Amino acid sequence: MMRTVSKTWIKLVFALFLLISHFAFGQSVELLKKALEYAKQNEHQKAIGVYEEVLKQDPKSILALQGLGLSYLSLGQYEKGLPFFNQAFKMDRKNLTTLFALARTYVLLKQYPKAHYYYKLVLDINPYHVEAYLGKARLYRENNQHHLATETYEKILEFDPYQKEALGELSHVYLDRDQKERALKTAKKFLEINPKDVDTLSNIGSVYEAQGKIKEAIQWYEKAKTIDPKNERIQAKLSLLYGATDQIDYSLVHLQKALELQEANVKDYITLGRAYGWLYRVDEAILVFEKARAMDPKNKMVLNELASLYLYKEKWDQAENLYSQVLARSPKNTIALEGMEKVKLQKKPVFTSRFNYKTFKNKRPNDPDTESFKFEYLEELEWKLNPRHALTFLYQKNHHYQNDIENNTKDYEFNQDVASLKYNVSLSDPLLFSFRGDYNHFDNQGSNTYTIPEGDIDHFSAFSYLSFTKGAFYNFLAWKRGLLLRLLSSPNRLAEHPYYDYSNTLGLNMTPNLETIFYYAYTDYKLLKDQHDVESSLTYRLPFFKQVKLGYSFEYLSEPIERIHTASFRIQEDFFKHLLFDLLYEFKRNDNDTDQGVTHNNNVKGRLSFPLYQKLMFHFEGRWEFENGKDHDKNQEYRTYITLPFGMF
Repeated sequence: MMRTVSKTWIKLVFALFLLISHFAFGQSVELLKKALEYAKQNEHQKAIGVYEEVLKQDPKSILALQGLGLSYLSLGQYEKGLPFFNQAFKMDRKNLTTLFALARTYVLLKQYPKAHYYYKLVLDINPYHVEAYLGKARLYRENNQHHLATETYEKILEFDPYQKEALGELSHVYLDRDQKERALKTAKKFLEINPKDVDTLSNIGSVYEAQGKIKEAIQWYEKAKTIDPKNERIQAKLSLLYGATDQIDYSLVHLQKALELQEANVKDYITLGRAYGWLYRVDEAILVFEKARAMDPKNKMVLNELASLYLYKEKWDQAENLYSQVLARSPKNTIALEGMEKVKLQKKPVFTSRFNYKTFKNKRPNDPDTESFKFEYLEELEWKLNPRHALTFLYQKNHHYQNDIENNTKDYEFNQDVASLKYNVSLSDPLLFSFRGDYNHFDNQGSNTYTIPEGDIDHFSAFSYLSFTKGAFYNFLAWKRGLLLRLLSSPNRLAEHPYYDYSNTLGLNMTPNLETIFYYAYTDYKLLKDQHDVESSLTYRLPFFKQVKLGYSFEYLSEPIERIHTASFRIQEDFFKHLLFDLLYEFKRNDNDTDQGVTHNNNVKGRLSFPLYQKLMFHFEGRWEFENGKDHDKNQEYRTYITLPFGMF
């Protein structure tokens, strides 16, 4: 914006020169006219020669000095033009042409304080000089002083409400300040005087897109396409917007047109990258923005967008490097500064404190009813050593209690202390390996029907997995050494028998809204029969209401034999950008051949999260399960926890 000389402005000044020359006299008039003709034909080197000839005849010719300065500006030789404007200024300190030319020259030389000084001198003489106000506003905008830029543009509109440049540029400033409604109002006013301005029509579409009003965004981009059907950026944007609303046919038509028209254009890549990001197709968005960075390595918008994507992928070292590049050139860049704060949060440990309460009522026709309780206190510290390596330290204290409601023959009570260490390592971009080891210590509480023998109070458990993600496909391999609580007789005792579980999960996002998952697990119980678990599921996100997911799954268990059909409804909403609400309802039909026959379960899970202070988050989770049929089991579980990122200090 600041490195080009306004051709309209130069022509205006030359026209002014011609007008003034009518009042001059002598041979210099003809030479000035000749120089101006050369300038009109962009033959600036010839014009310079003629202006120099005028100065030989009349060393005090302000018109010749101004002409020389403007000719050098047109050739991009700003420092050569500056002395001629300074000389003209010494001869006449109130000449508006000279003052304005000096301001523009200092802008091109990036000496902004001096440019402001000469714009002020212009406005002292002529308080209604629109070009001087525009120049000041653009300087403010270049230096991210959006508030001052806004005031300056609004000053122009006070005496000229439909000034074209002020309206158009002010709408961009409002967008920079995230004042979307004002941006829309100003842009639409601009369209009253220039209804076919493609950039403004597209900008209005982008504002509606940012507000989540995709249908309105499509309407404005369609208007822009009608005026400029060969604009590949508009075609690409329409392709993605139609795709986001599942209008696949329209999306493909515009995508094909965009590919026919597309050339190496940074703005197009930015548009495509943002759209991929909006669709959570992060890997594709990164590829697009990396191409844009290769074309323009210093583009602040590209660097910021790319950094935010890497941050989303928890690659904070790459994000930090990109934000640093932006701040090296623009130390007050708001987006980069906020991004660095997010990097700081990811680099520092996160402390989590949890309290869980669980209750389970087991009602069987031929056995005594039992009610069991479990209280859990958990303290966790997660520390990401770098983007590839992370450690988690965990201490958990559990209290287990079961009451035999009818005859007190199955009661127990004990404490469990768990100390854990988890290690995560990213082997490559698609591969993640994790291992967690747990030391468990059990302690009887009082005299009960069932207790843990003294020689069986310490146990080791573990969990490990390897995940692979590539585009729409993912694979999750897991191994677990768990502990199975059993009530044994002769003599009565509690036993924590180890078992081993091996599982594999395959997932595929078939479309942006449809996901399918296949799961298989083999459990080796050692002292009991082994179990096979097979599950397949489909989940569909409603395209017209993306907060809602519908699902169906079928699960087969071999021991005891169970066939479980599950229909699910889930809604997730982020209210006011701070209050996260998540509700899941499942209806299960369990056909159990060897236990209680056909039973039906109603399962409700809920979660509520919100910040207590800055990034200090409070979470509440609840689960309620009610079983109908021969079995009338009831489960309830409540969990509250607080997450405290040390990076907020």
